[in-house]
This record gives sequence, structure tokens and C-alpha cells, in this order.
Amino acid sequence: MNLDAASAWVLGREAVRELDARTIAAGTPSLNLMEAAGAALAKFVAEARDCGLSSSASSRGRQRGLLILAGPGNNGGDGFVVARLLQAAGWNCRVALGAGPSSPDAVTNLAAWNRAGGQCIGRQDAVDLMRAGSASGFELILDALYGTGLTRPVEGADADLIHCINESSIPVISADIPSGLCSNKGRPLGIAVRARATLALGAAKLGLFLAEGPDYAGRVSVAEIGLLPPSAAGLEMSATVIDDATTAGCWPRLARRSHKGTRGHVLIVAGSLGKTGAAVLAARGALRAGAGLVTVASVAEVQAAVSQVLPEAMTTMVAADDAGQIDCAGIDVLTAAAAAADAIVIGPGLGTGAGASAAVERLASLPVPLILDADALTIVAGWSKARRDGVFAARIAAGAPAAVLTPHPGEMGRLTGMSSADVQQARDVTARSLAKELGVIVVLKGAATIVCDNARIAFNLSGNPGMACAGMGDVLSGVCGALAARRTEAEAASPTAGAAARDWLDPFERACLAVHVHGAAGDHLESTTGPGFLASELADRVPFELASRMPR
Repeated sequence: MNLDAASAWVLGREAVRELDARTIAAGTPSLNLMEAAGAALAKFVAEARDCGLSSSASSRGRQRGLLILAGPGNNGGDGFVVARLLQAAGWNCRVALGAGPSSPDAVTNLAAWNRAGGQCIGRQDAVDLMRAGSASGFELILDALYGTGLTRPVEGADADLIHCINESSIPVISADIPSGLCSNKGRPLGIAVRARATLALGAAKLGLFLAEGPDYAGRVSVAEIGLLPPSAAGLEMSATVIDDATTAGCWPRLARRSHKGTRGHVLIVAGSLGKTGAAVLAARGALRAGAGLVTVASVAEVQAAVSQVLPEAMTTMVAADDAGQIDCAGIDVLTAAAAAADAIVIGPGLGTGAGASAAVERLASLPVPLILDADALTIVAGWSKARRDGVFAARIAAGAPAAVLTPHPGEMGRLTGMSSADVQQARDVTARSLAKELGVIVVLKGAATIVCDNARIAFNLSGNPGMACAGMGDVLSGVCGALAARRTEAEAASPTAGAAARDWLDPFERACLAVHVHGAAGDHLESTTGPGFLASELADRVPFELASRMPR
């Protein structure tokens, strides 16, 4: 993954200040940084409008309008740059000021806005425009009130203004971070702007992804503005983003001599009586993500369903118990099937009976890439601590790659003995703790899905609320399996090279890529069809998203 640029990093308030200071000390004038930030915001605003993020489709035939709410600090200065640049491009821009700017660079850019013939209005005028909605002639609001430096609760007139912003029907874009949101903890400082989208400037801010941060930030993007690479500035990496830039070019194209054997064989152990769809969707996700071979091992009902709707997948029948789940008598069949697999996915629709539990334990002992999802996670959560620790310690001792666990907040709660609400309030801490405890890679699903191992943590920027429906996680587990199973060219040339040849993209990065292309597929469907798209449709979009991340 591409992690050199500052825009790939996630920073807290103190680290942001330090990086700014060291960039300026290294010779980049602060005014240049503000100009770059304003230019990035102006481009983002223009593209957001062109992508349909406007308050009314009827605005298409008239001059574009942007209302900018500028605060006293550098965020306000960024807003003055946006106003100047977009007005020069033909937009109708108005800047609403409360108190005058206190930042020297903001003062300079306010003067430049005035020299360009720009207009400033008072807060009450801005309130009137926001209450008028699309009738005001302004189709977007830029929130440039407060940035990462805010630490006190928002009160008085500022709180009233933010309340009005949130009540307005005009879509809001926030500059760097929604005003009023704690940049370290993701909690509103009394009240915060609820943005449709946020453009983080230079580097993503930690609060955008924690606690209530995703609800306030909306869709998050990151803009490069010329900051030093944090590592060059002496900062230690604490977290990164997973986005188009960090995943660009990281999935290798298939060699001309590739065949189904070199593209990886995924064994999917999934499904039970009444839950055939989970197995079908996981298999579909694996095939669409480029697996050369997919075998679904399950009970007869699931085998029949897979054969009927997904003829590209192979099946292996496993004995069923009285509940229609895998029976303990079928464990040897699974072990034999696993011998031919390059990766194993277990859990979607599996059930939690004795046979399913035995299957999870047996397959987890094999030195093969392993993805645990859904019912497999519930099974692991029900084990004693000694049993759980022993299973994962044995994997590590055998030299197996770290298992990938893909819980949603409820499953994470069961794994950690917490409520799902408590998990959501401390997603990063909870995911890190479990990854370190078991030596696994945790994919904690939800808004800003977290991927972490015992040393790294990354926040995914793709995905949308339309993906909060049945089957999406099943597809993700299949995609994870396909990417884990894919062999490198070195492995294809020397099949005995084993895990040592997997040095171009490690298991953590493969999980990051799987999560991102899964979310990006959902974003494409949401933008083209709106909410209500199906998990099977998302799976069918995955090949296009993977192809766009191959080297040119």
C-alpha cells in the first residue's frame, strides 16, 4: 500500500500541529499551505456539485451558488481562498463572518477576497439564506468555522449557528473536520455540524472515524496539500486510511500464463438448513474477486442451492445433524477438502451446533490463510479463554498466516464481552485489543471499517449506509478469501516456495484491499441506483474495482 504521503495517515490534534510546524520550518510558507488547502476544497466543492451533491436539481441551469461560513482561524482562511477561486470560476459565493479573522494568514486571504470584489455578509443574513433552502440560490454550504484546534464546548451564537446549519435543507461540506467535532475522540463538543461530506486537509483526523465521528463527517476524503511525509518529519505512524490513493496499483495483474490453479482455490464452509444464501453469496464474492477455484463444503440442501444458482462453484457434501447443520461426522470430509485449498472461509450461515464448532476448531489448526465470519465468530466467542487462546496460539506456532476475523459490532461485543454500543464508542481500542490478544487481523465492520493487527490500524473510506443489509458481509468474506488465496508470480513459477513468496502484499494489506474494493463497489451502486441494491449486485461490481487498482 502507498503510505508515504501525509494524506495516507490519520493524525490526532497534537500530531497535526507538529506536522504543520515542521513543514513550515522546512521551508514551506504557511500561506502556501492555506492556498493549497483552499484550492483542494474548491476542487472538491465543484466536483461534489457535479456529482449531484446539490440541494436542487433545478439549479443545473443557473449560476452555481456557495455559502461559506468562515470562522476566525485558519479554517476560515481556507474558506476565503475557496470563495476567491470559485468566484473567479463563475460561482456566486458569499462569505458569512462572525468575528473578524484572528489568524494572520486568514487576514491576508480575507483582504485578497475583498480585493477580488468578494462580498461578506453577517450571520443573520446567512441564517436567513439557510432557512430559505434552495430558494436562496445557494446549493451548497461550506463549513469553515472551526478546525482541529477547537477544544471547548460550542456555546451561544456559535451553537445557534451550527443548529441552523443542521436544520437547513442545503447540503453541507465541512473543511478538514465538521465544526464542533473533537478531532481526537470523535465526539461533539456540545454541538457539531452534520456534514454530507468532509474533505480532510493534508491528513485525515482521528475523530472522523471514532465514536459519533462518522455520523457527523459523512463521506470522508483526504486532500494532499504539501505537508511533509510524517515519517520524514519524525512522527511515528499511528493509523492510516484505506482509500483510492493508498490502494492504487497494489493488486498485480495476472500473468499471461495464469491458470485456475495459480489464481487460488478457496474453500468456503458455510450454510445450513434455511441459510443457503449465505454460502452462495460468499462463493459469489470469492469468484468475482478472482479466485480460480471455489469449493463450497456444506450440507446437502446448501450443495443443491449452490449448484443451481452458481454453477461456477464446486461443492462437497458434508453430513448434516438433526438441525440441518454440519455434523461432527463430517469433519474428516472438511479436512480432506482443506488439503487442496489456498484459503479457507468459514462461518456464513453455518450455525453454531457441535459440528460447526468442531469444524471451526479443526480448520483453524491448519497452516492455511483463514477467514472467520458470522457464526464462526459466535462459536469462537463461546469458547473458554483457554480454548480460544490455545487454538490461535497453535496457528502462530505452526507458522500459519494471521487469521482474519470479520465481526460486525454485535459479534465484536460477543468476542470481547462488551455491548455493541460500548464497542461502537471505542472501536479502535477494542479492535486493537482483540488483534493483539489472539494474534489475528480484525476487520471491524461498520462506518469507517477498521482493519488492524497487533501493530497496525487502518480506517476504510469507502462504503455507504446502503450496504447495511443482508448478505453484504457474506460477500466480503468471500472477497477476503479470494485475495488471501491468490498466488504471486513467484509462487506460480515455484509452487514449493510457500508462504515466503507472499512478500508483495501481506495478509493485513490484502484484508485492507478487500474491505476497500467491497465498499467501493457499494459506492458505485449507491451513486448509480440509490439505496436498495443487493449483495449479489455488489459482488458483481467487485472485478471492476479490483481492476482499477492494478498497475497501469
